[in-house]
Amino acid sequence: MDAHIIFPAASLGILAAWGASSLGIVAGSVLVIADLHKRRLGAIVLAASALAATGTALITPWPVAPPAYSLSAAHLHPGALVTSPVVVTLCGRQPDGSPAAVPGGDRVIYVAVDGKQVMSATTPLLAVTATPGKHVLRVEILTKDHVAFSPPLLIDLPVTVTRSAAPDLATRC
Repeated sequence: MDAHIIFPAASLGILAAWGASSLGIVAGSVLVIADLHKRRLGAIVLAASALAATGTALITPWPVAPPAYSLSAAHLHPGALVTSPVVVTLCGRQPDGSPAAVPGGDRVIYVAVDGKQVMSATTPLLAVTATPGKHVLRVEILTKDHVAFSPPLLIDLPVTVTRSAAPDLATRC
């Protein structure tokens, strides 16, 4: 099992904005002090701070937009009684109703049971092992770098696992 850290890209923008604001405050303070001594030093510090803030804005990654398709699980409805491993067949639909490739060539599938990652995959047919009882399966599409989309492209599937049994992998969208 591979462990992956999902880092919300949206928080990078907030961090960059905070950094740029801090640079602006420092530059303003230095400018006031420099104005009292030598105007040339203040202009240089202000220009350097403006360049640093612009550079920060340029290298800050913006949140990644999700693919245009919707996500569903074939023949698996909320509250379903299932066996373990739970077979999940992911289906994607374009806005016009045509099928979409899931997850897509540059994406991965993240699977969690009750909030704990249990697997990642690159194919839409999943066999997720779970103990008997009630669980919530979360299936999320991530970028190839394991970054969550904004807004996230995911489905939560509450299921009740009754027992272990051989999986039926014949489910199709």
